[in-house]
Amino acid sequence: MLVESKLKELGIVLPEPSKPLGVYVPAVKVDDWVYISGMVSMENGEFKYKSKVGRDLTLEQGCESARISGINALAALKSVIGGP
Repeated sequence: MLVESKLKELGIVLPEPSKPLGVYVPAVKVDDWVYISGMVSMENGEFKYKSKVGRDLTLEQGCESARISGINALAALKSVIGGP
């Protein structure tokens, strides 16, 4: 199954990649590899979660933070390699 189709099936919409918060490039392609860095749980330009699991966040909030970061990583990847 194509990645775009699977994301649509899961109800996941890739956001526009967020602007870097520091001096780094979110994703860069070198030969056949894409390197991704600096992914955080940002939605609509704001941090959704900003703390530590077990101290200030529940396990569920930590899982949601990781999900958001993963979606942001996919958006950064798509911005470098393109796609439908």
